[in-house]
Formats: sequence, C-alpha cells, structure tokens
Amino acid sequence: MRGLAIVIPLLLLFSFACKKPNASLQADAYADIPPLILRTSLKDTLTKKVLTTLQLNDTEGVKIKYQNGNYASYFTYEADGDALLRAIGSLPFPRYVIKADTVCHAISFRDIALLKKNVTNAEYEASAFFWDIDATNYDVYECLKPPLRHTLLISKTTRQVLHRAEYIAQL
Repeated sequence: MRGLAIVIPLLLLFSFACKKPNASLQADAYADIPPLILRTSLKDTLTKKVLTTLQLNDTEGVKIKYQNGNYASYFTYEADGDALLRAIGSLPFPRYVIKADTVCHAISFRDIALLKKNVTNAEYEASAFFWDIDATNYDVYECLKPPLRHTLLISKTTRQVLHRAEYIAQL
C-alpha cells in the first residue's frame, strides 16, 4: 500500500510534465528562423517514368525548406504542355488521402496571388522567376498529389514551364 502512495503521485507528476506543447506555440517558435535555400533536382519531385517521358533528367531548381518541415521547390524547364499535364496527372498518390487530382485543372492568376500572400520574403526572393511573370503569357494549372501540390505555369508561346511543388502533407 505504501508503494502505491509513492507511485501514484509520481505517475500524476509525469503525466502533467509530458504533455505536448500548444501547436500555436510551436509554430511561433519557428517564426523568426529563416528558411534554408537549397539546390534540388526534379528527380527528387517526379518519378523516373515522368522524367524519361518528358526528357527532363538533369533539371535542377531551388528548394526553400522551413524549420517546421514545410518546403517548396521551384523549377524552370522546357516541355510539351499537354504531355506535362498528362504526366503530372498520372503521378501516384497514397491510397487513403481525402483529396487528390487525377488530372491537372486550370486555375486563375487570382489563385496565384493568394498563394503568393503566404510566401515569405526569403522564398519570394529565391523564386522570383516564378512569381514575377506576365500573366498574359502563361496558362496556370494545379494538381494535388499529396504530399505535394504542383502549380504549373505553362507559356502560351514557347515550351517554357515554371513549376512549383509545395509540400502540403496529407489531405
């Protein structure tokens, strides 16, 4: 009996001490830490089959990685727009996600402006080639393939593609 009198208060003490911190406090802890700006390869984002189909094996870009685990990768390359949309739409996704696209769908430049509002200054500076474009020269598409959201800016007159792959986790 005496042993229980010691063990129970210790268990209560440990249960209060082991509680997870408030999620909003955790997010605030990373607010002042600038993201890492890294080089990345399209090989880290797309499957080998897609890379071979589009002939994009050596394409490199920039990755902005935040301390909380979120990141966005940006690429610029040349590809056939229709083939690219089919290839991105065919990318696999986890079986149990709530929402995923099997085809890329057109979005407006207003949607791009909304995305841009959530981009940090450091990310914007590292990826200005994506954000600072003439809207009249590009068609915009999006494809959710958890854990990534692909945003594609496809030139109306050339084969240029600006590609953003943002980590969105599971939907």
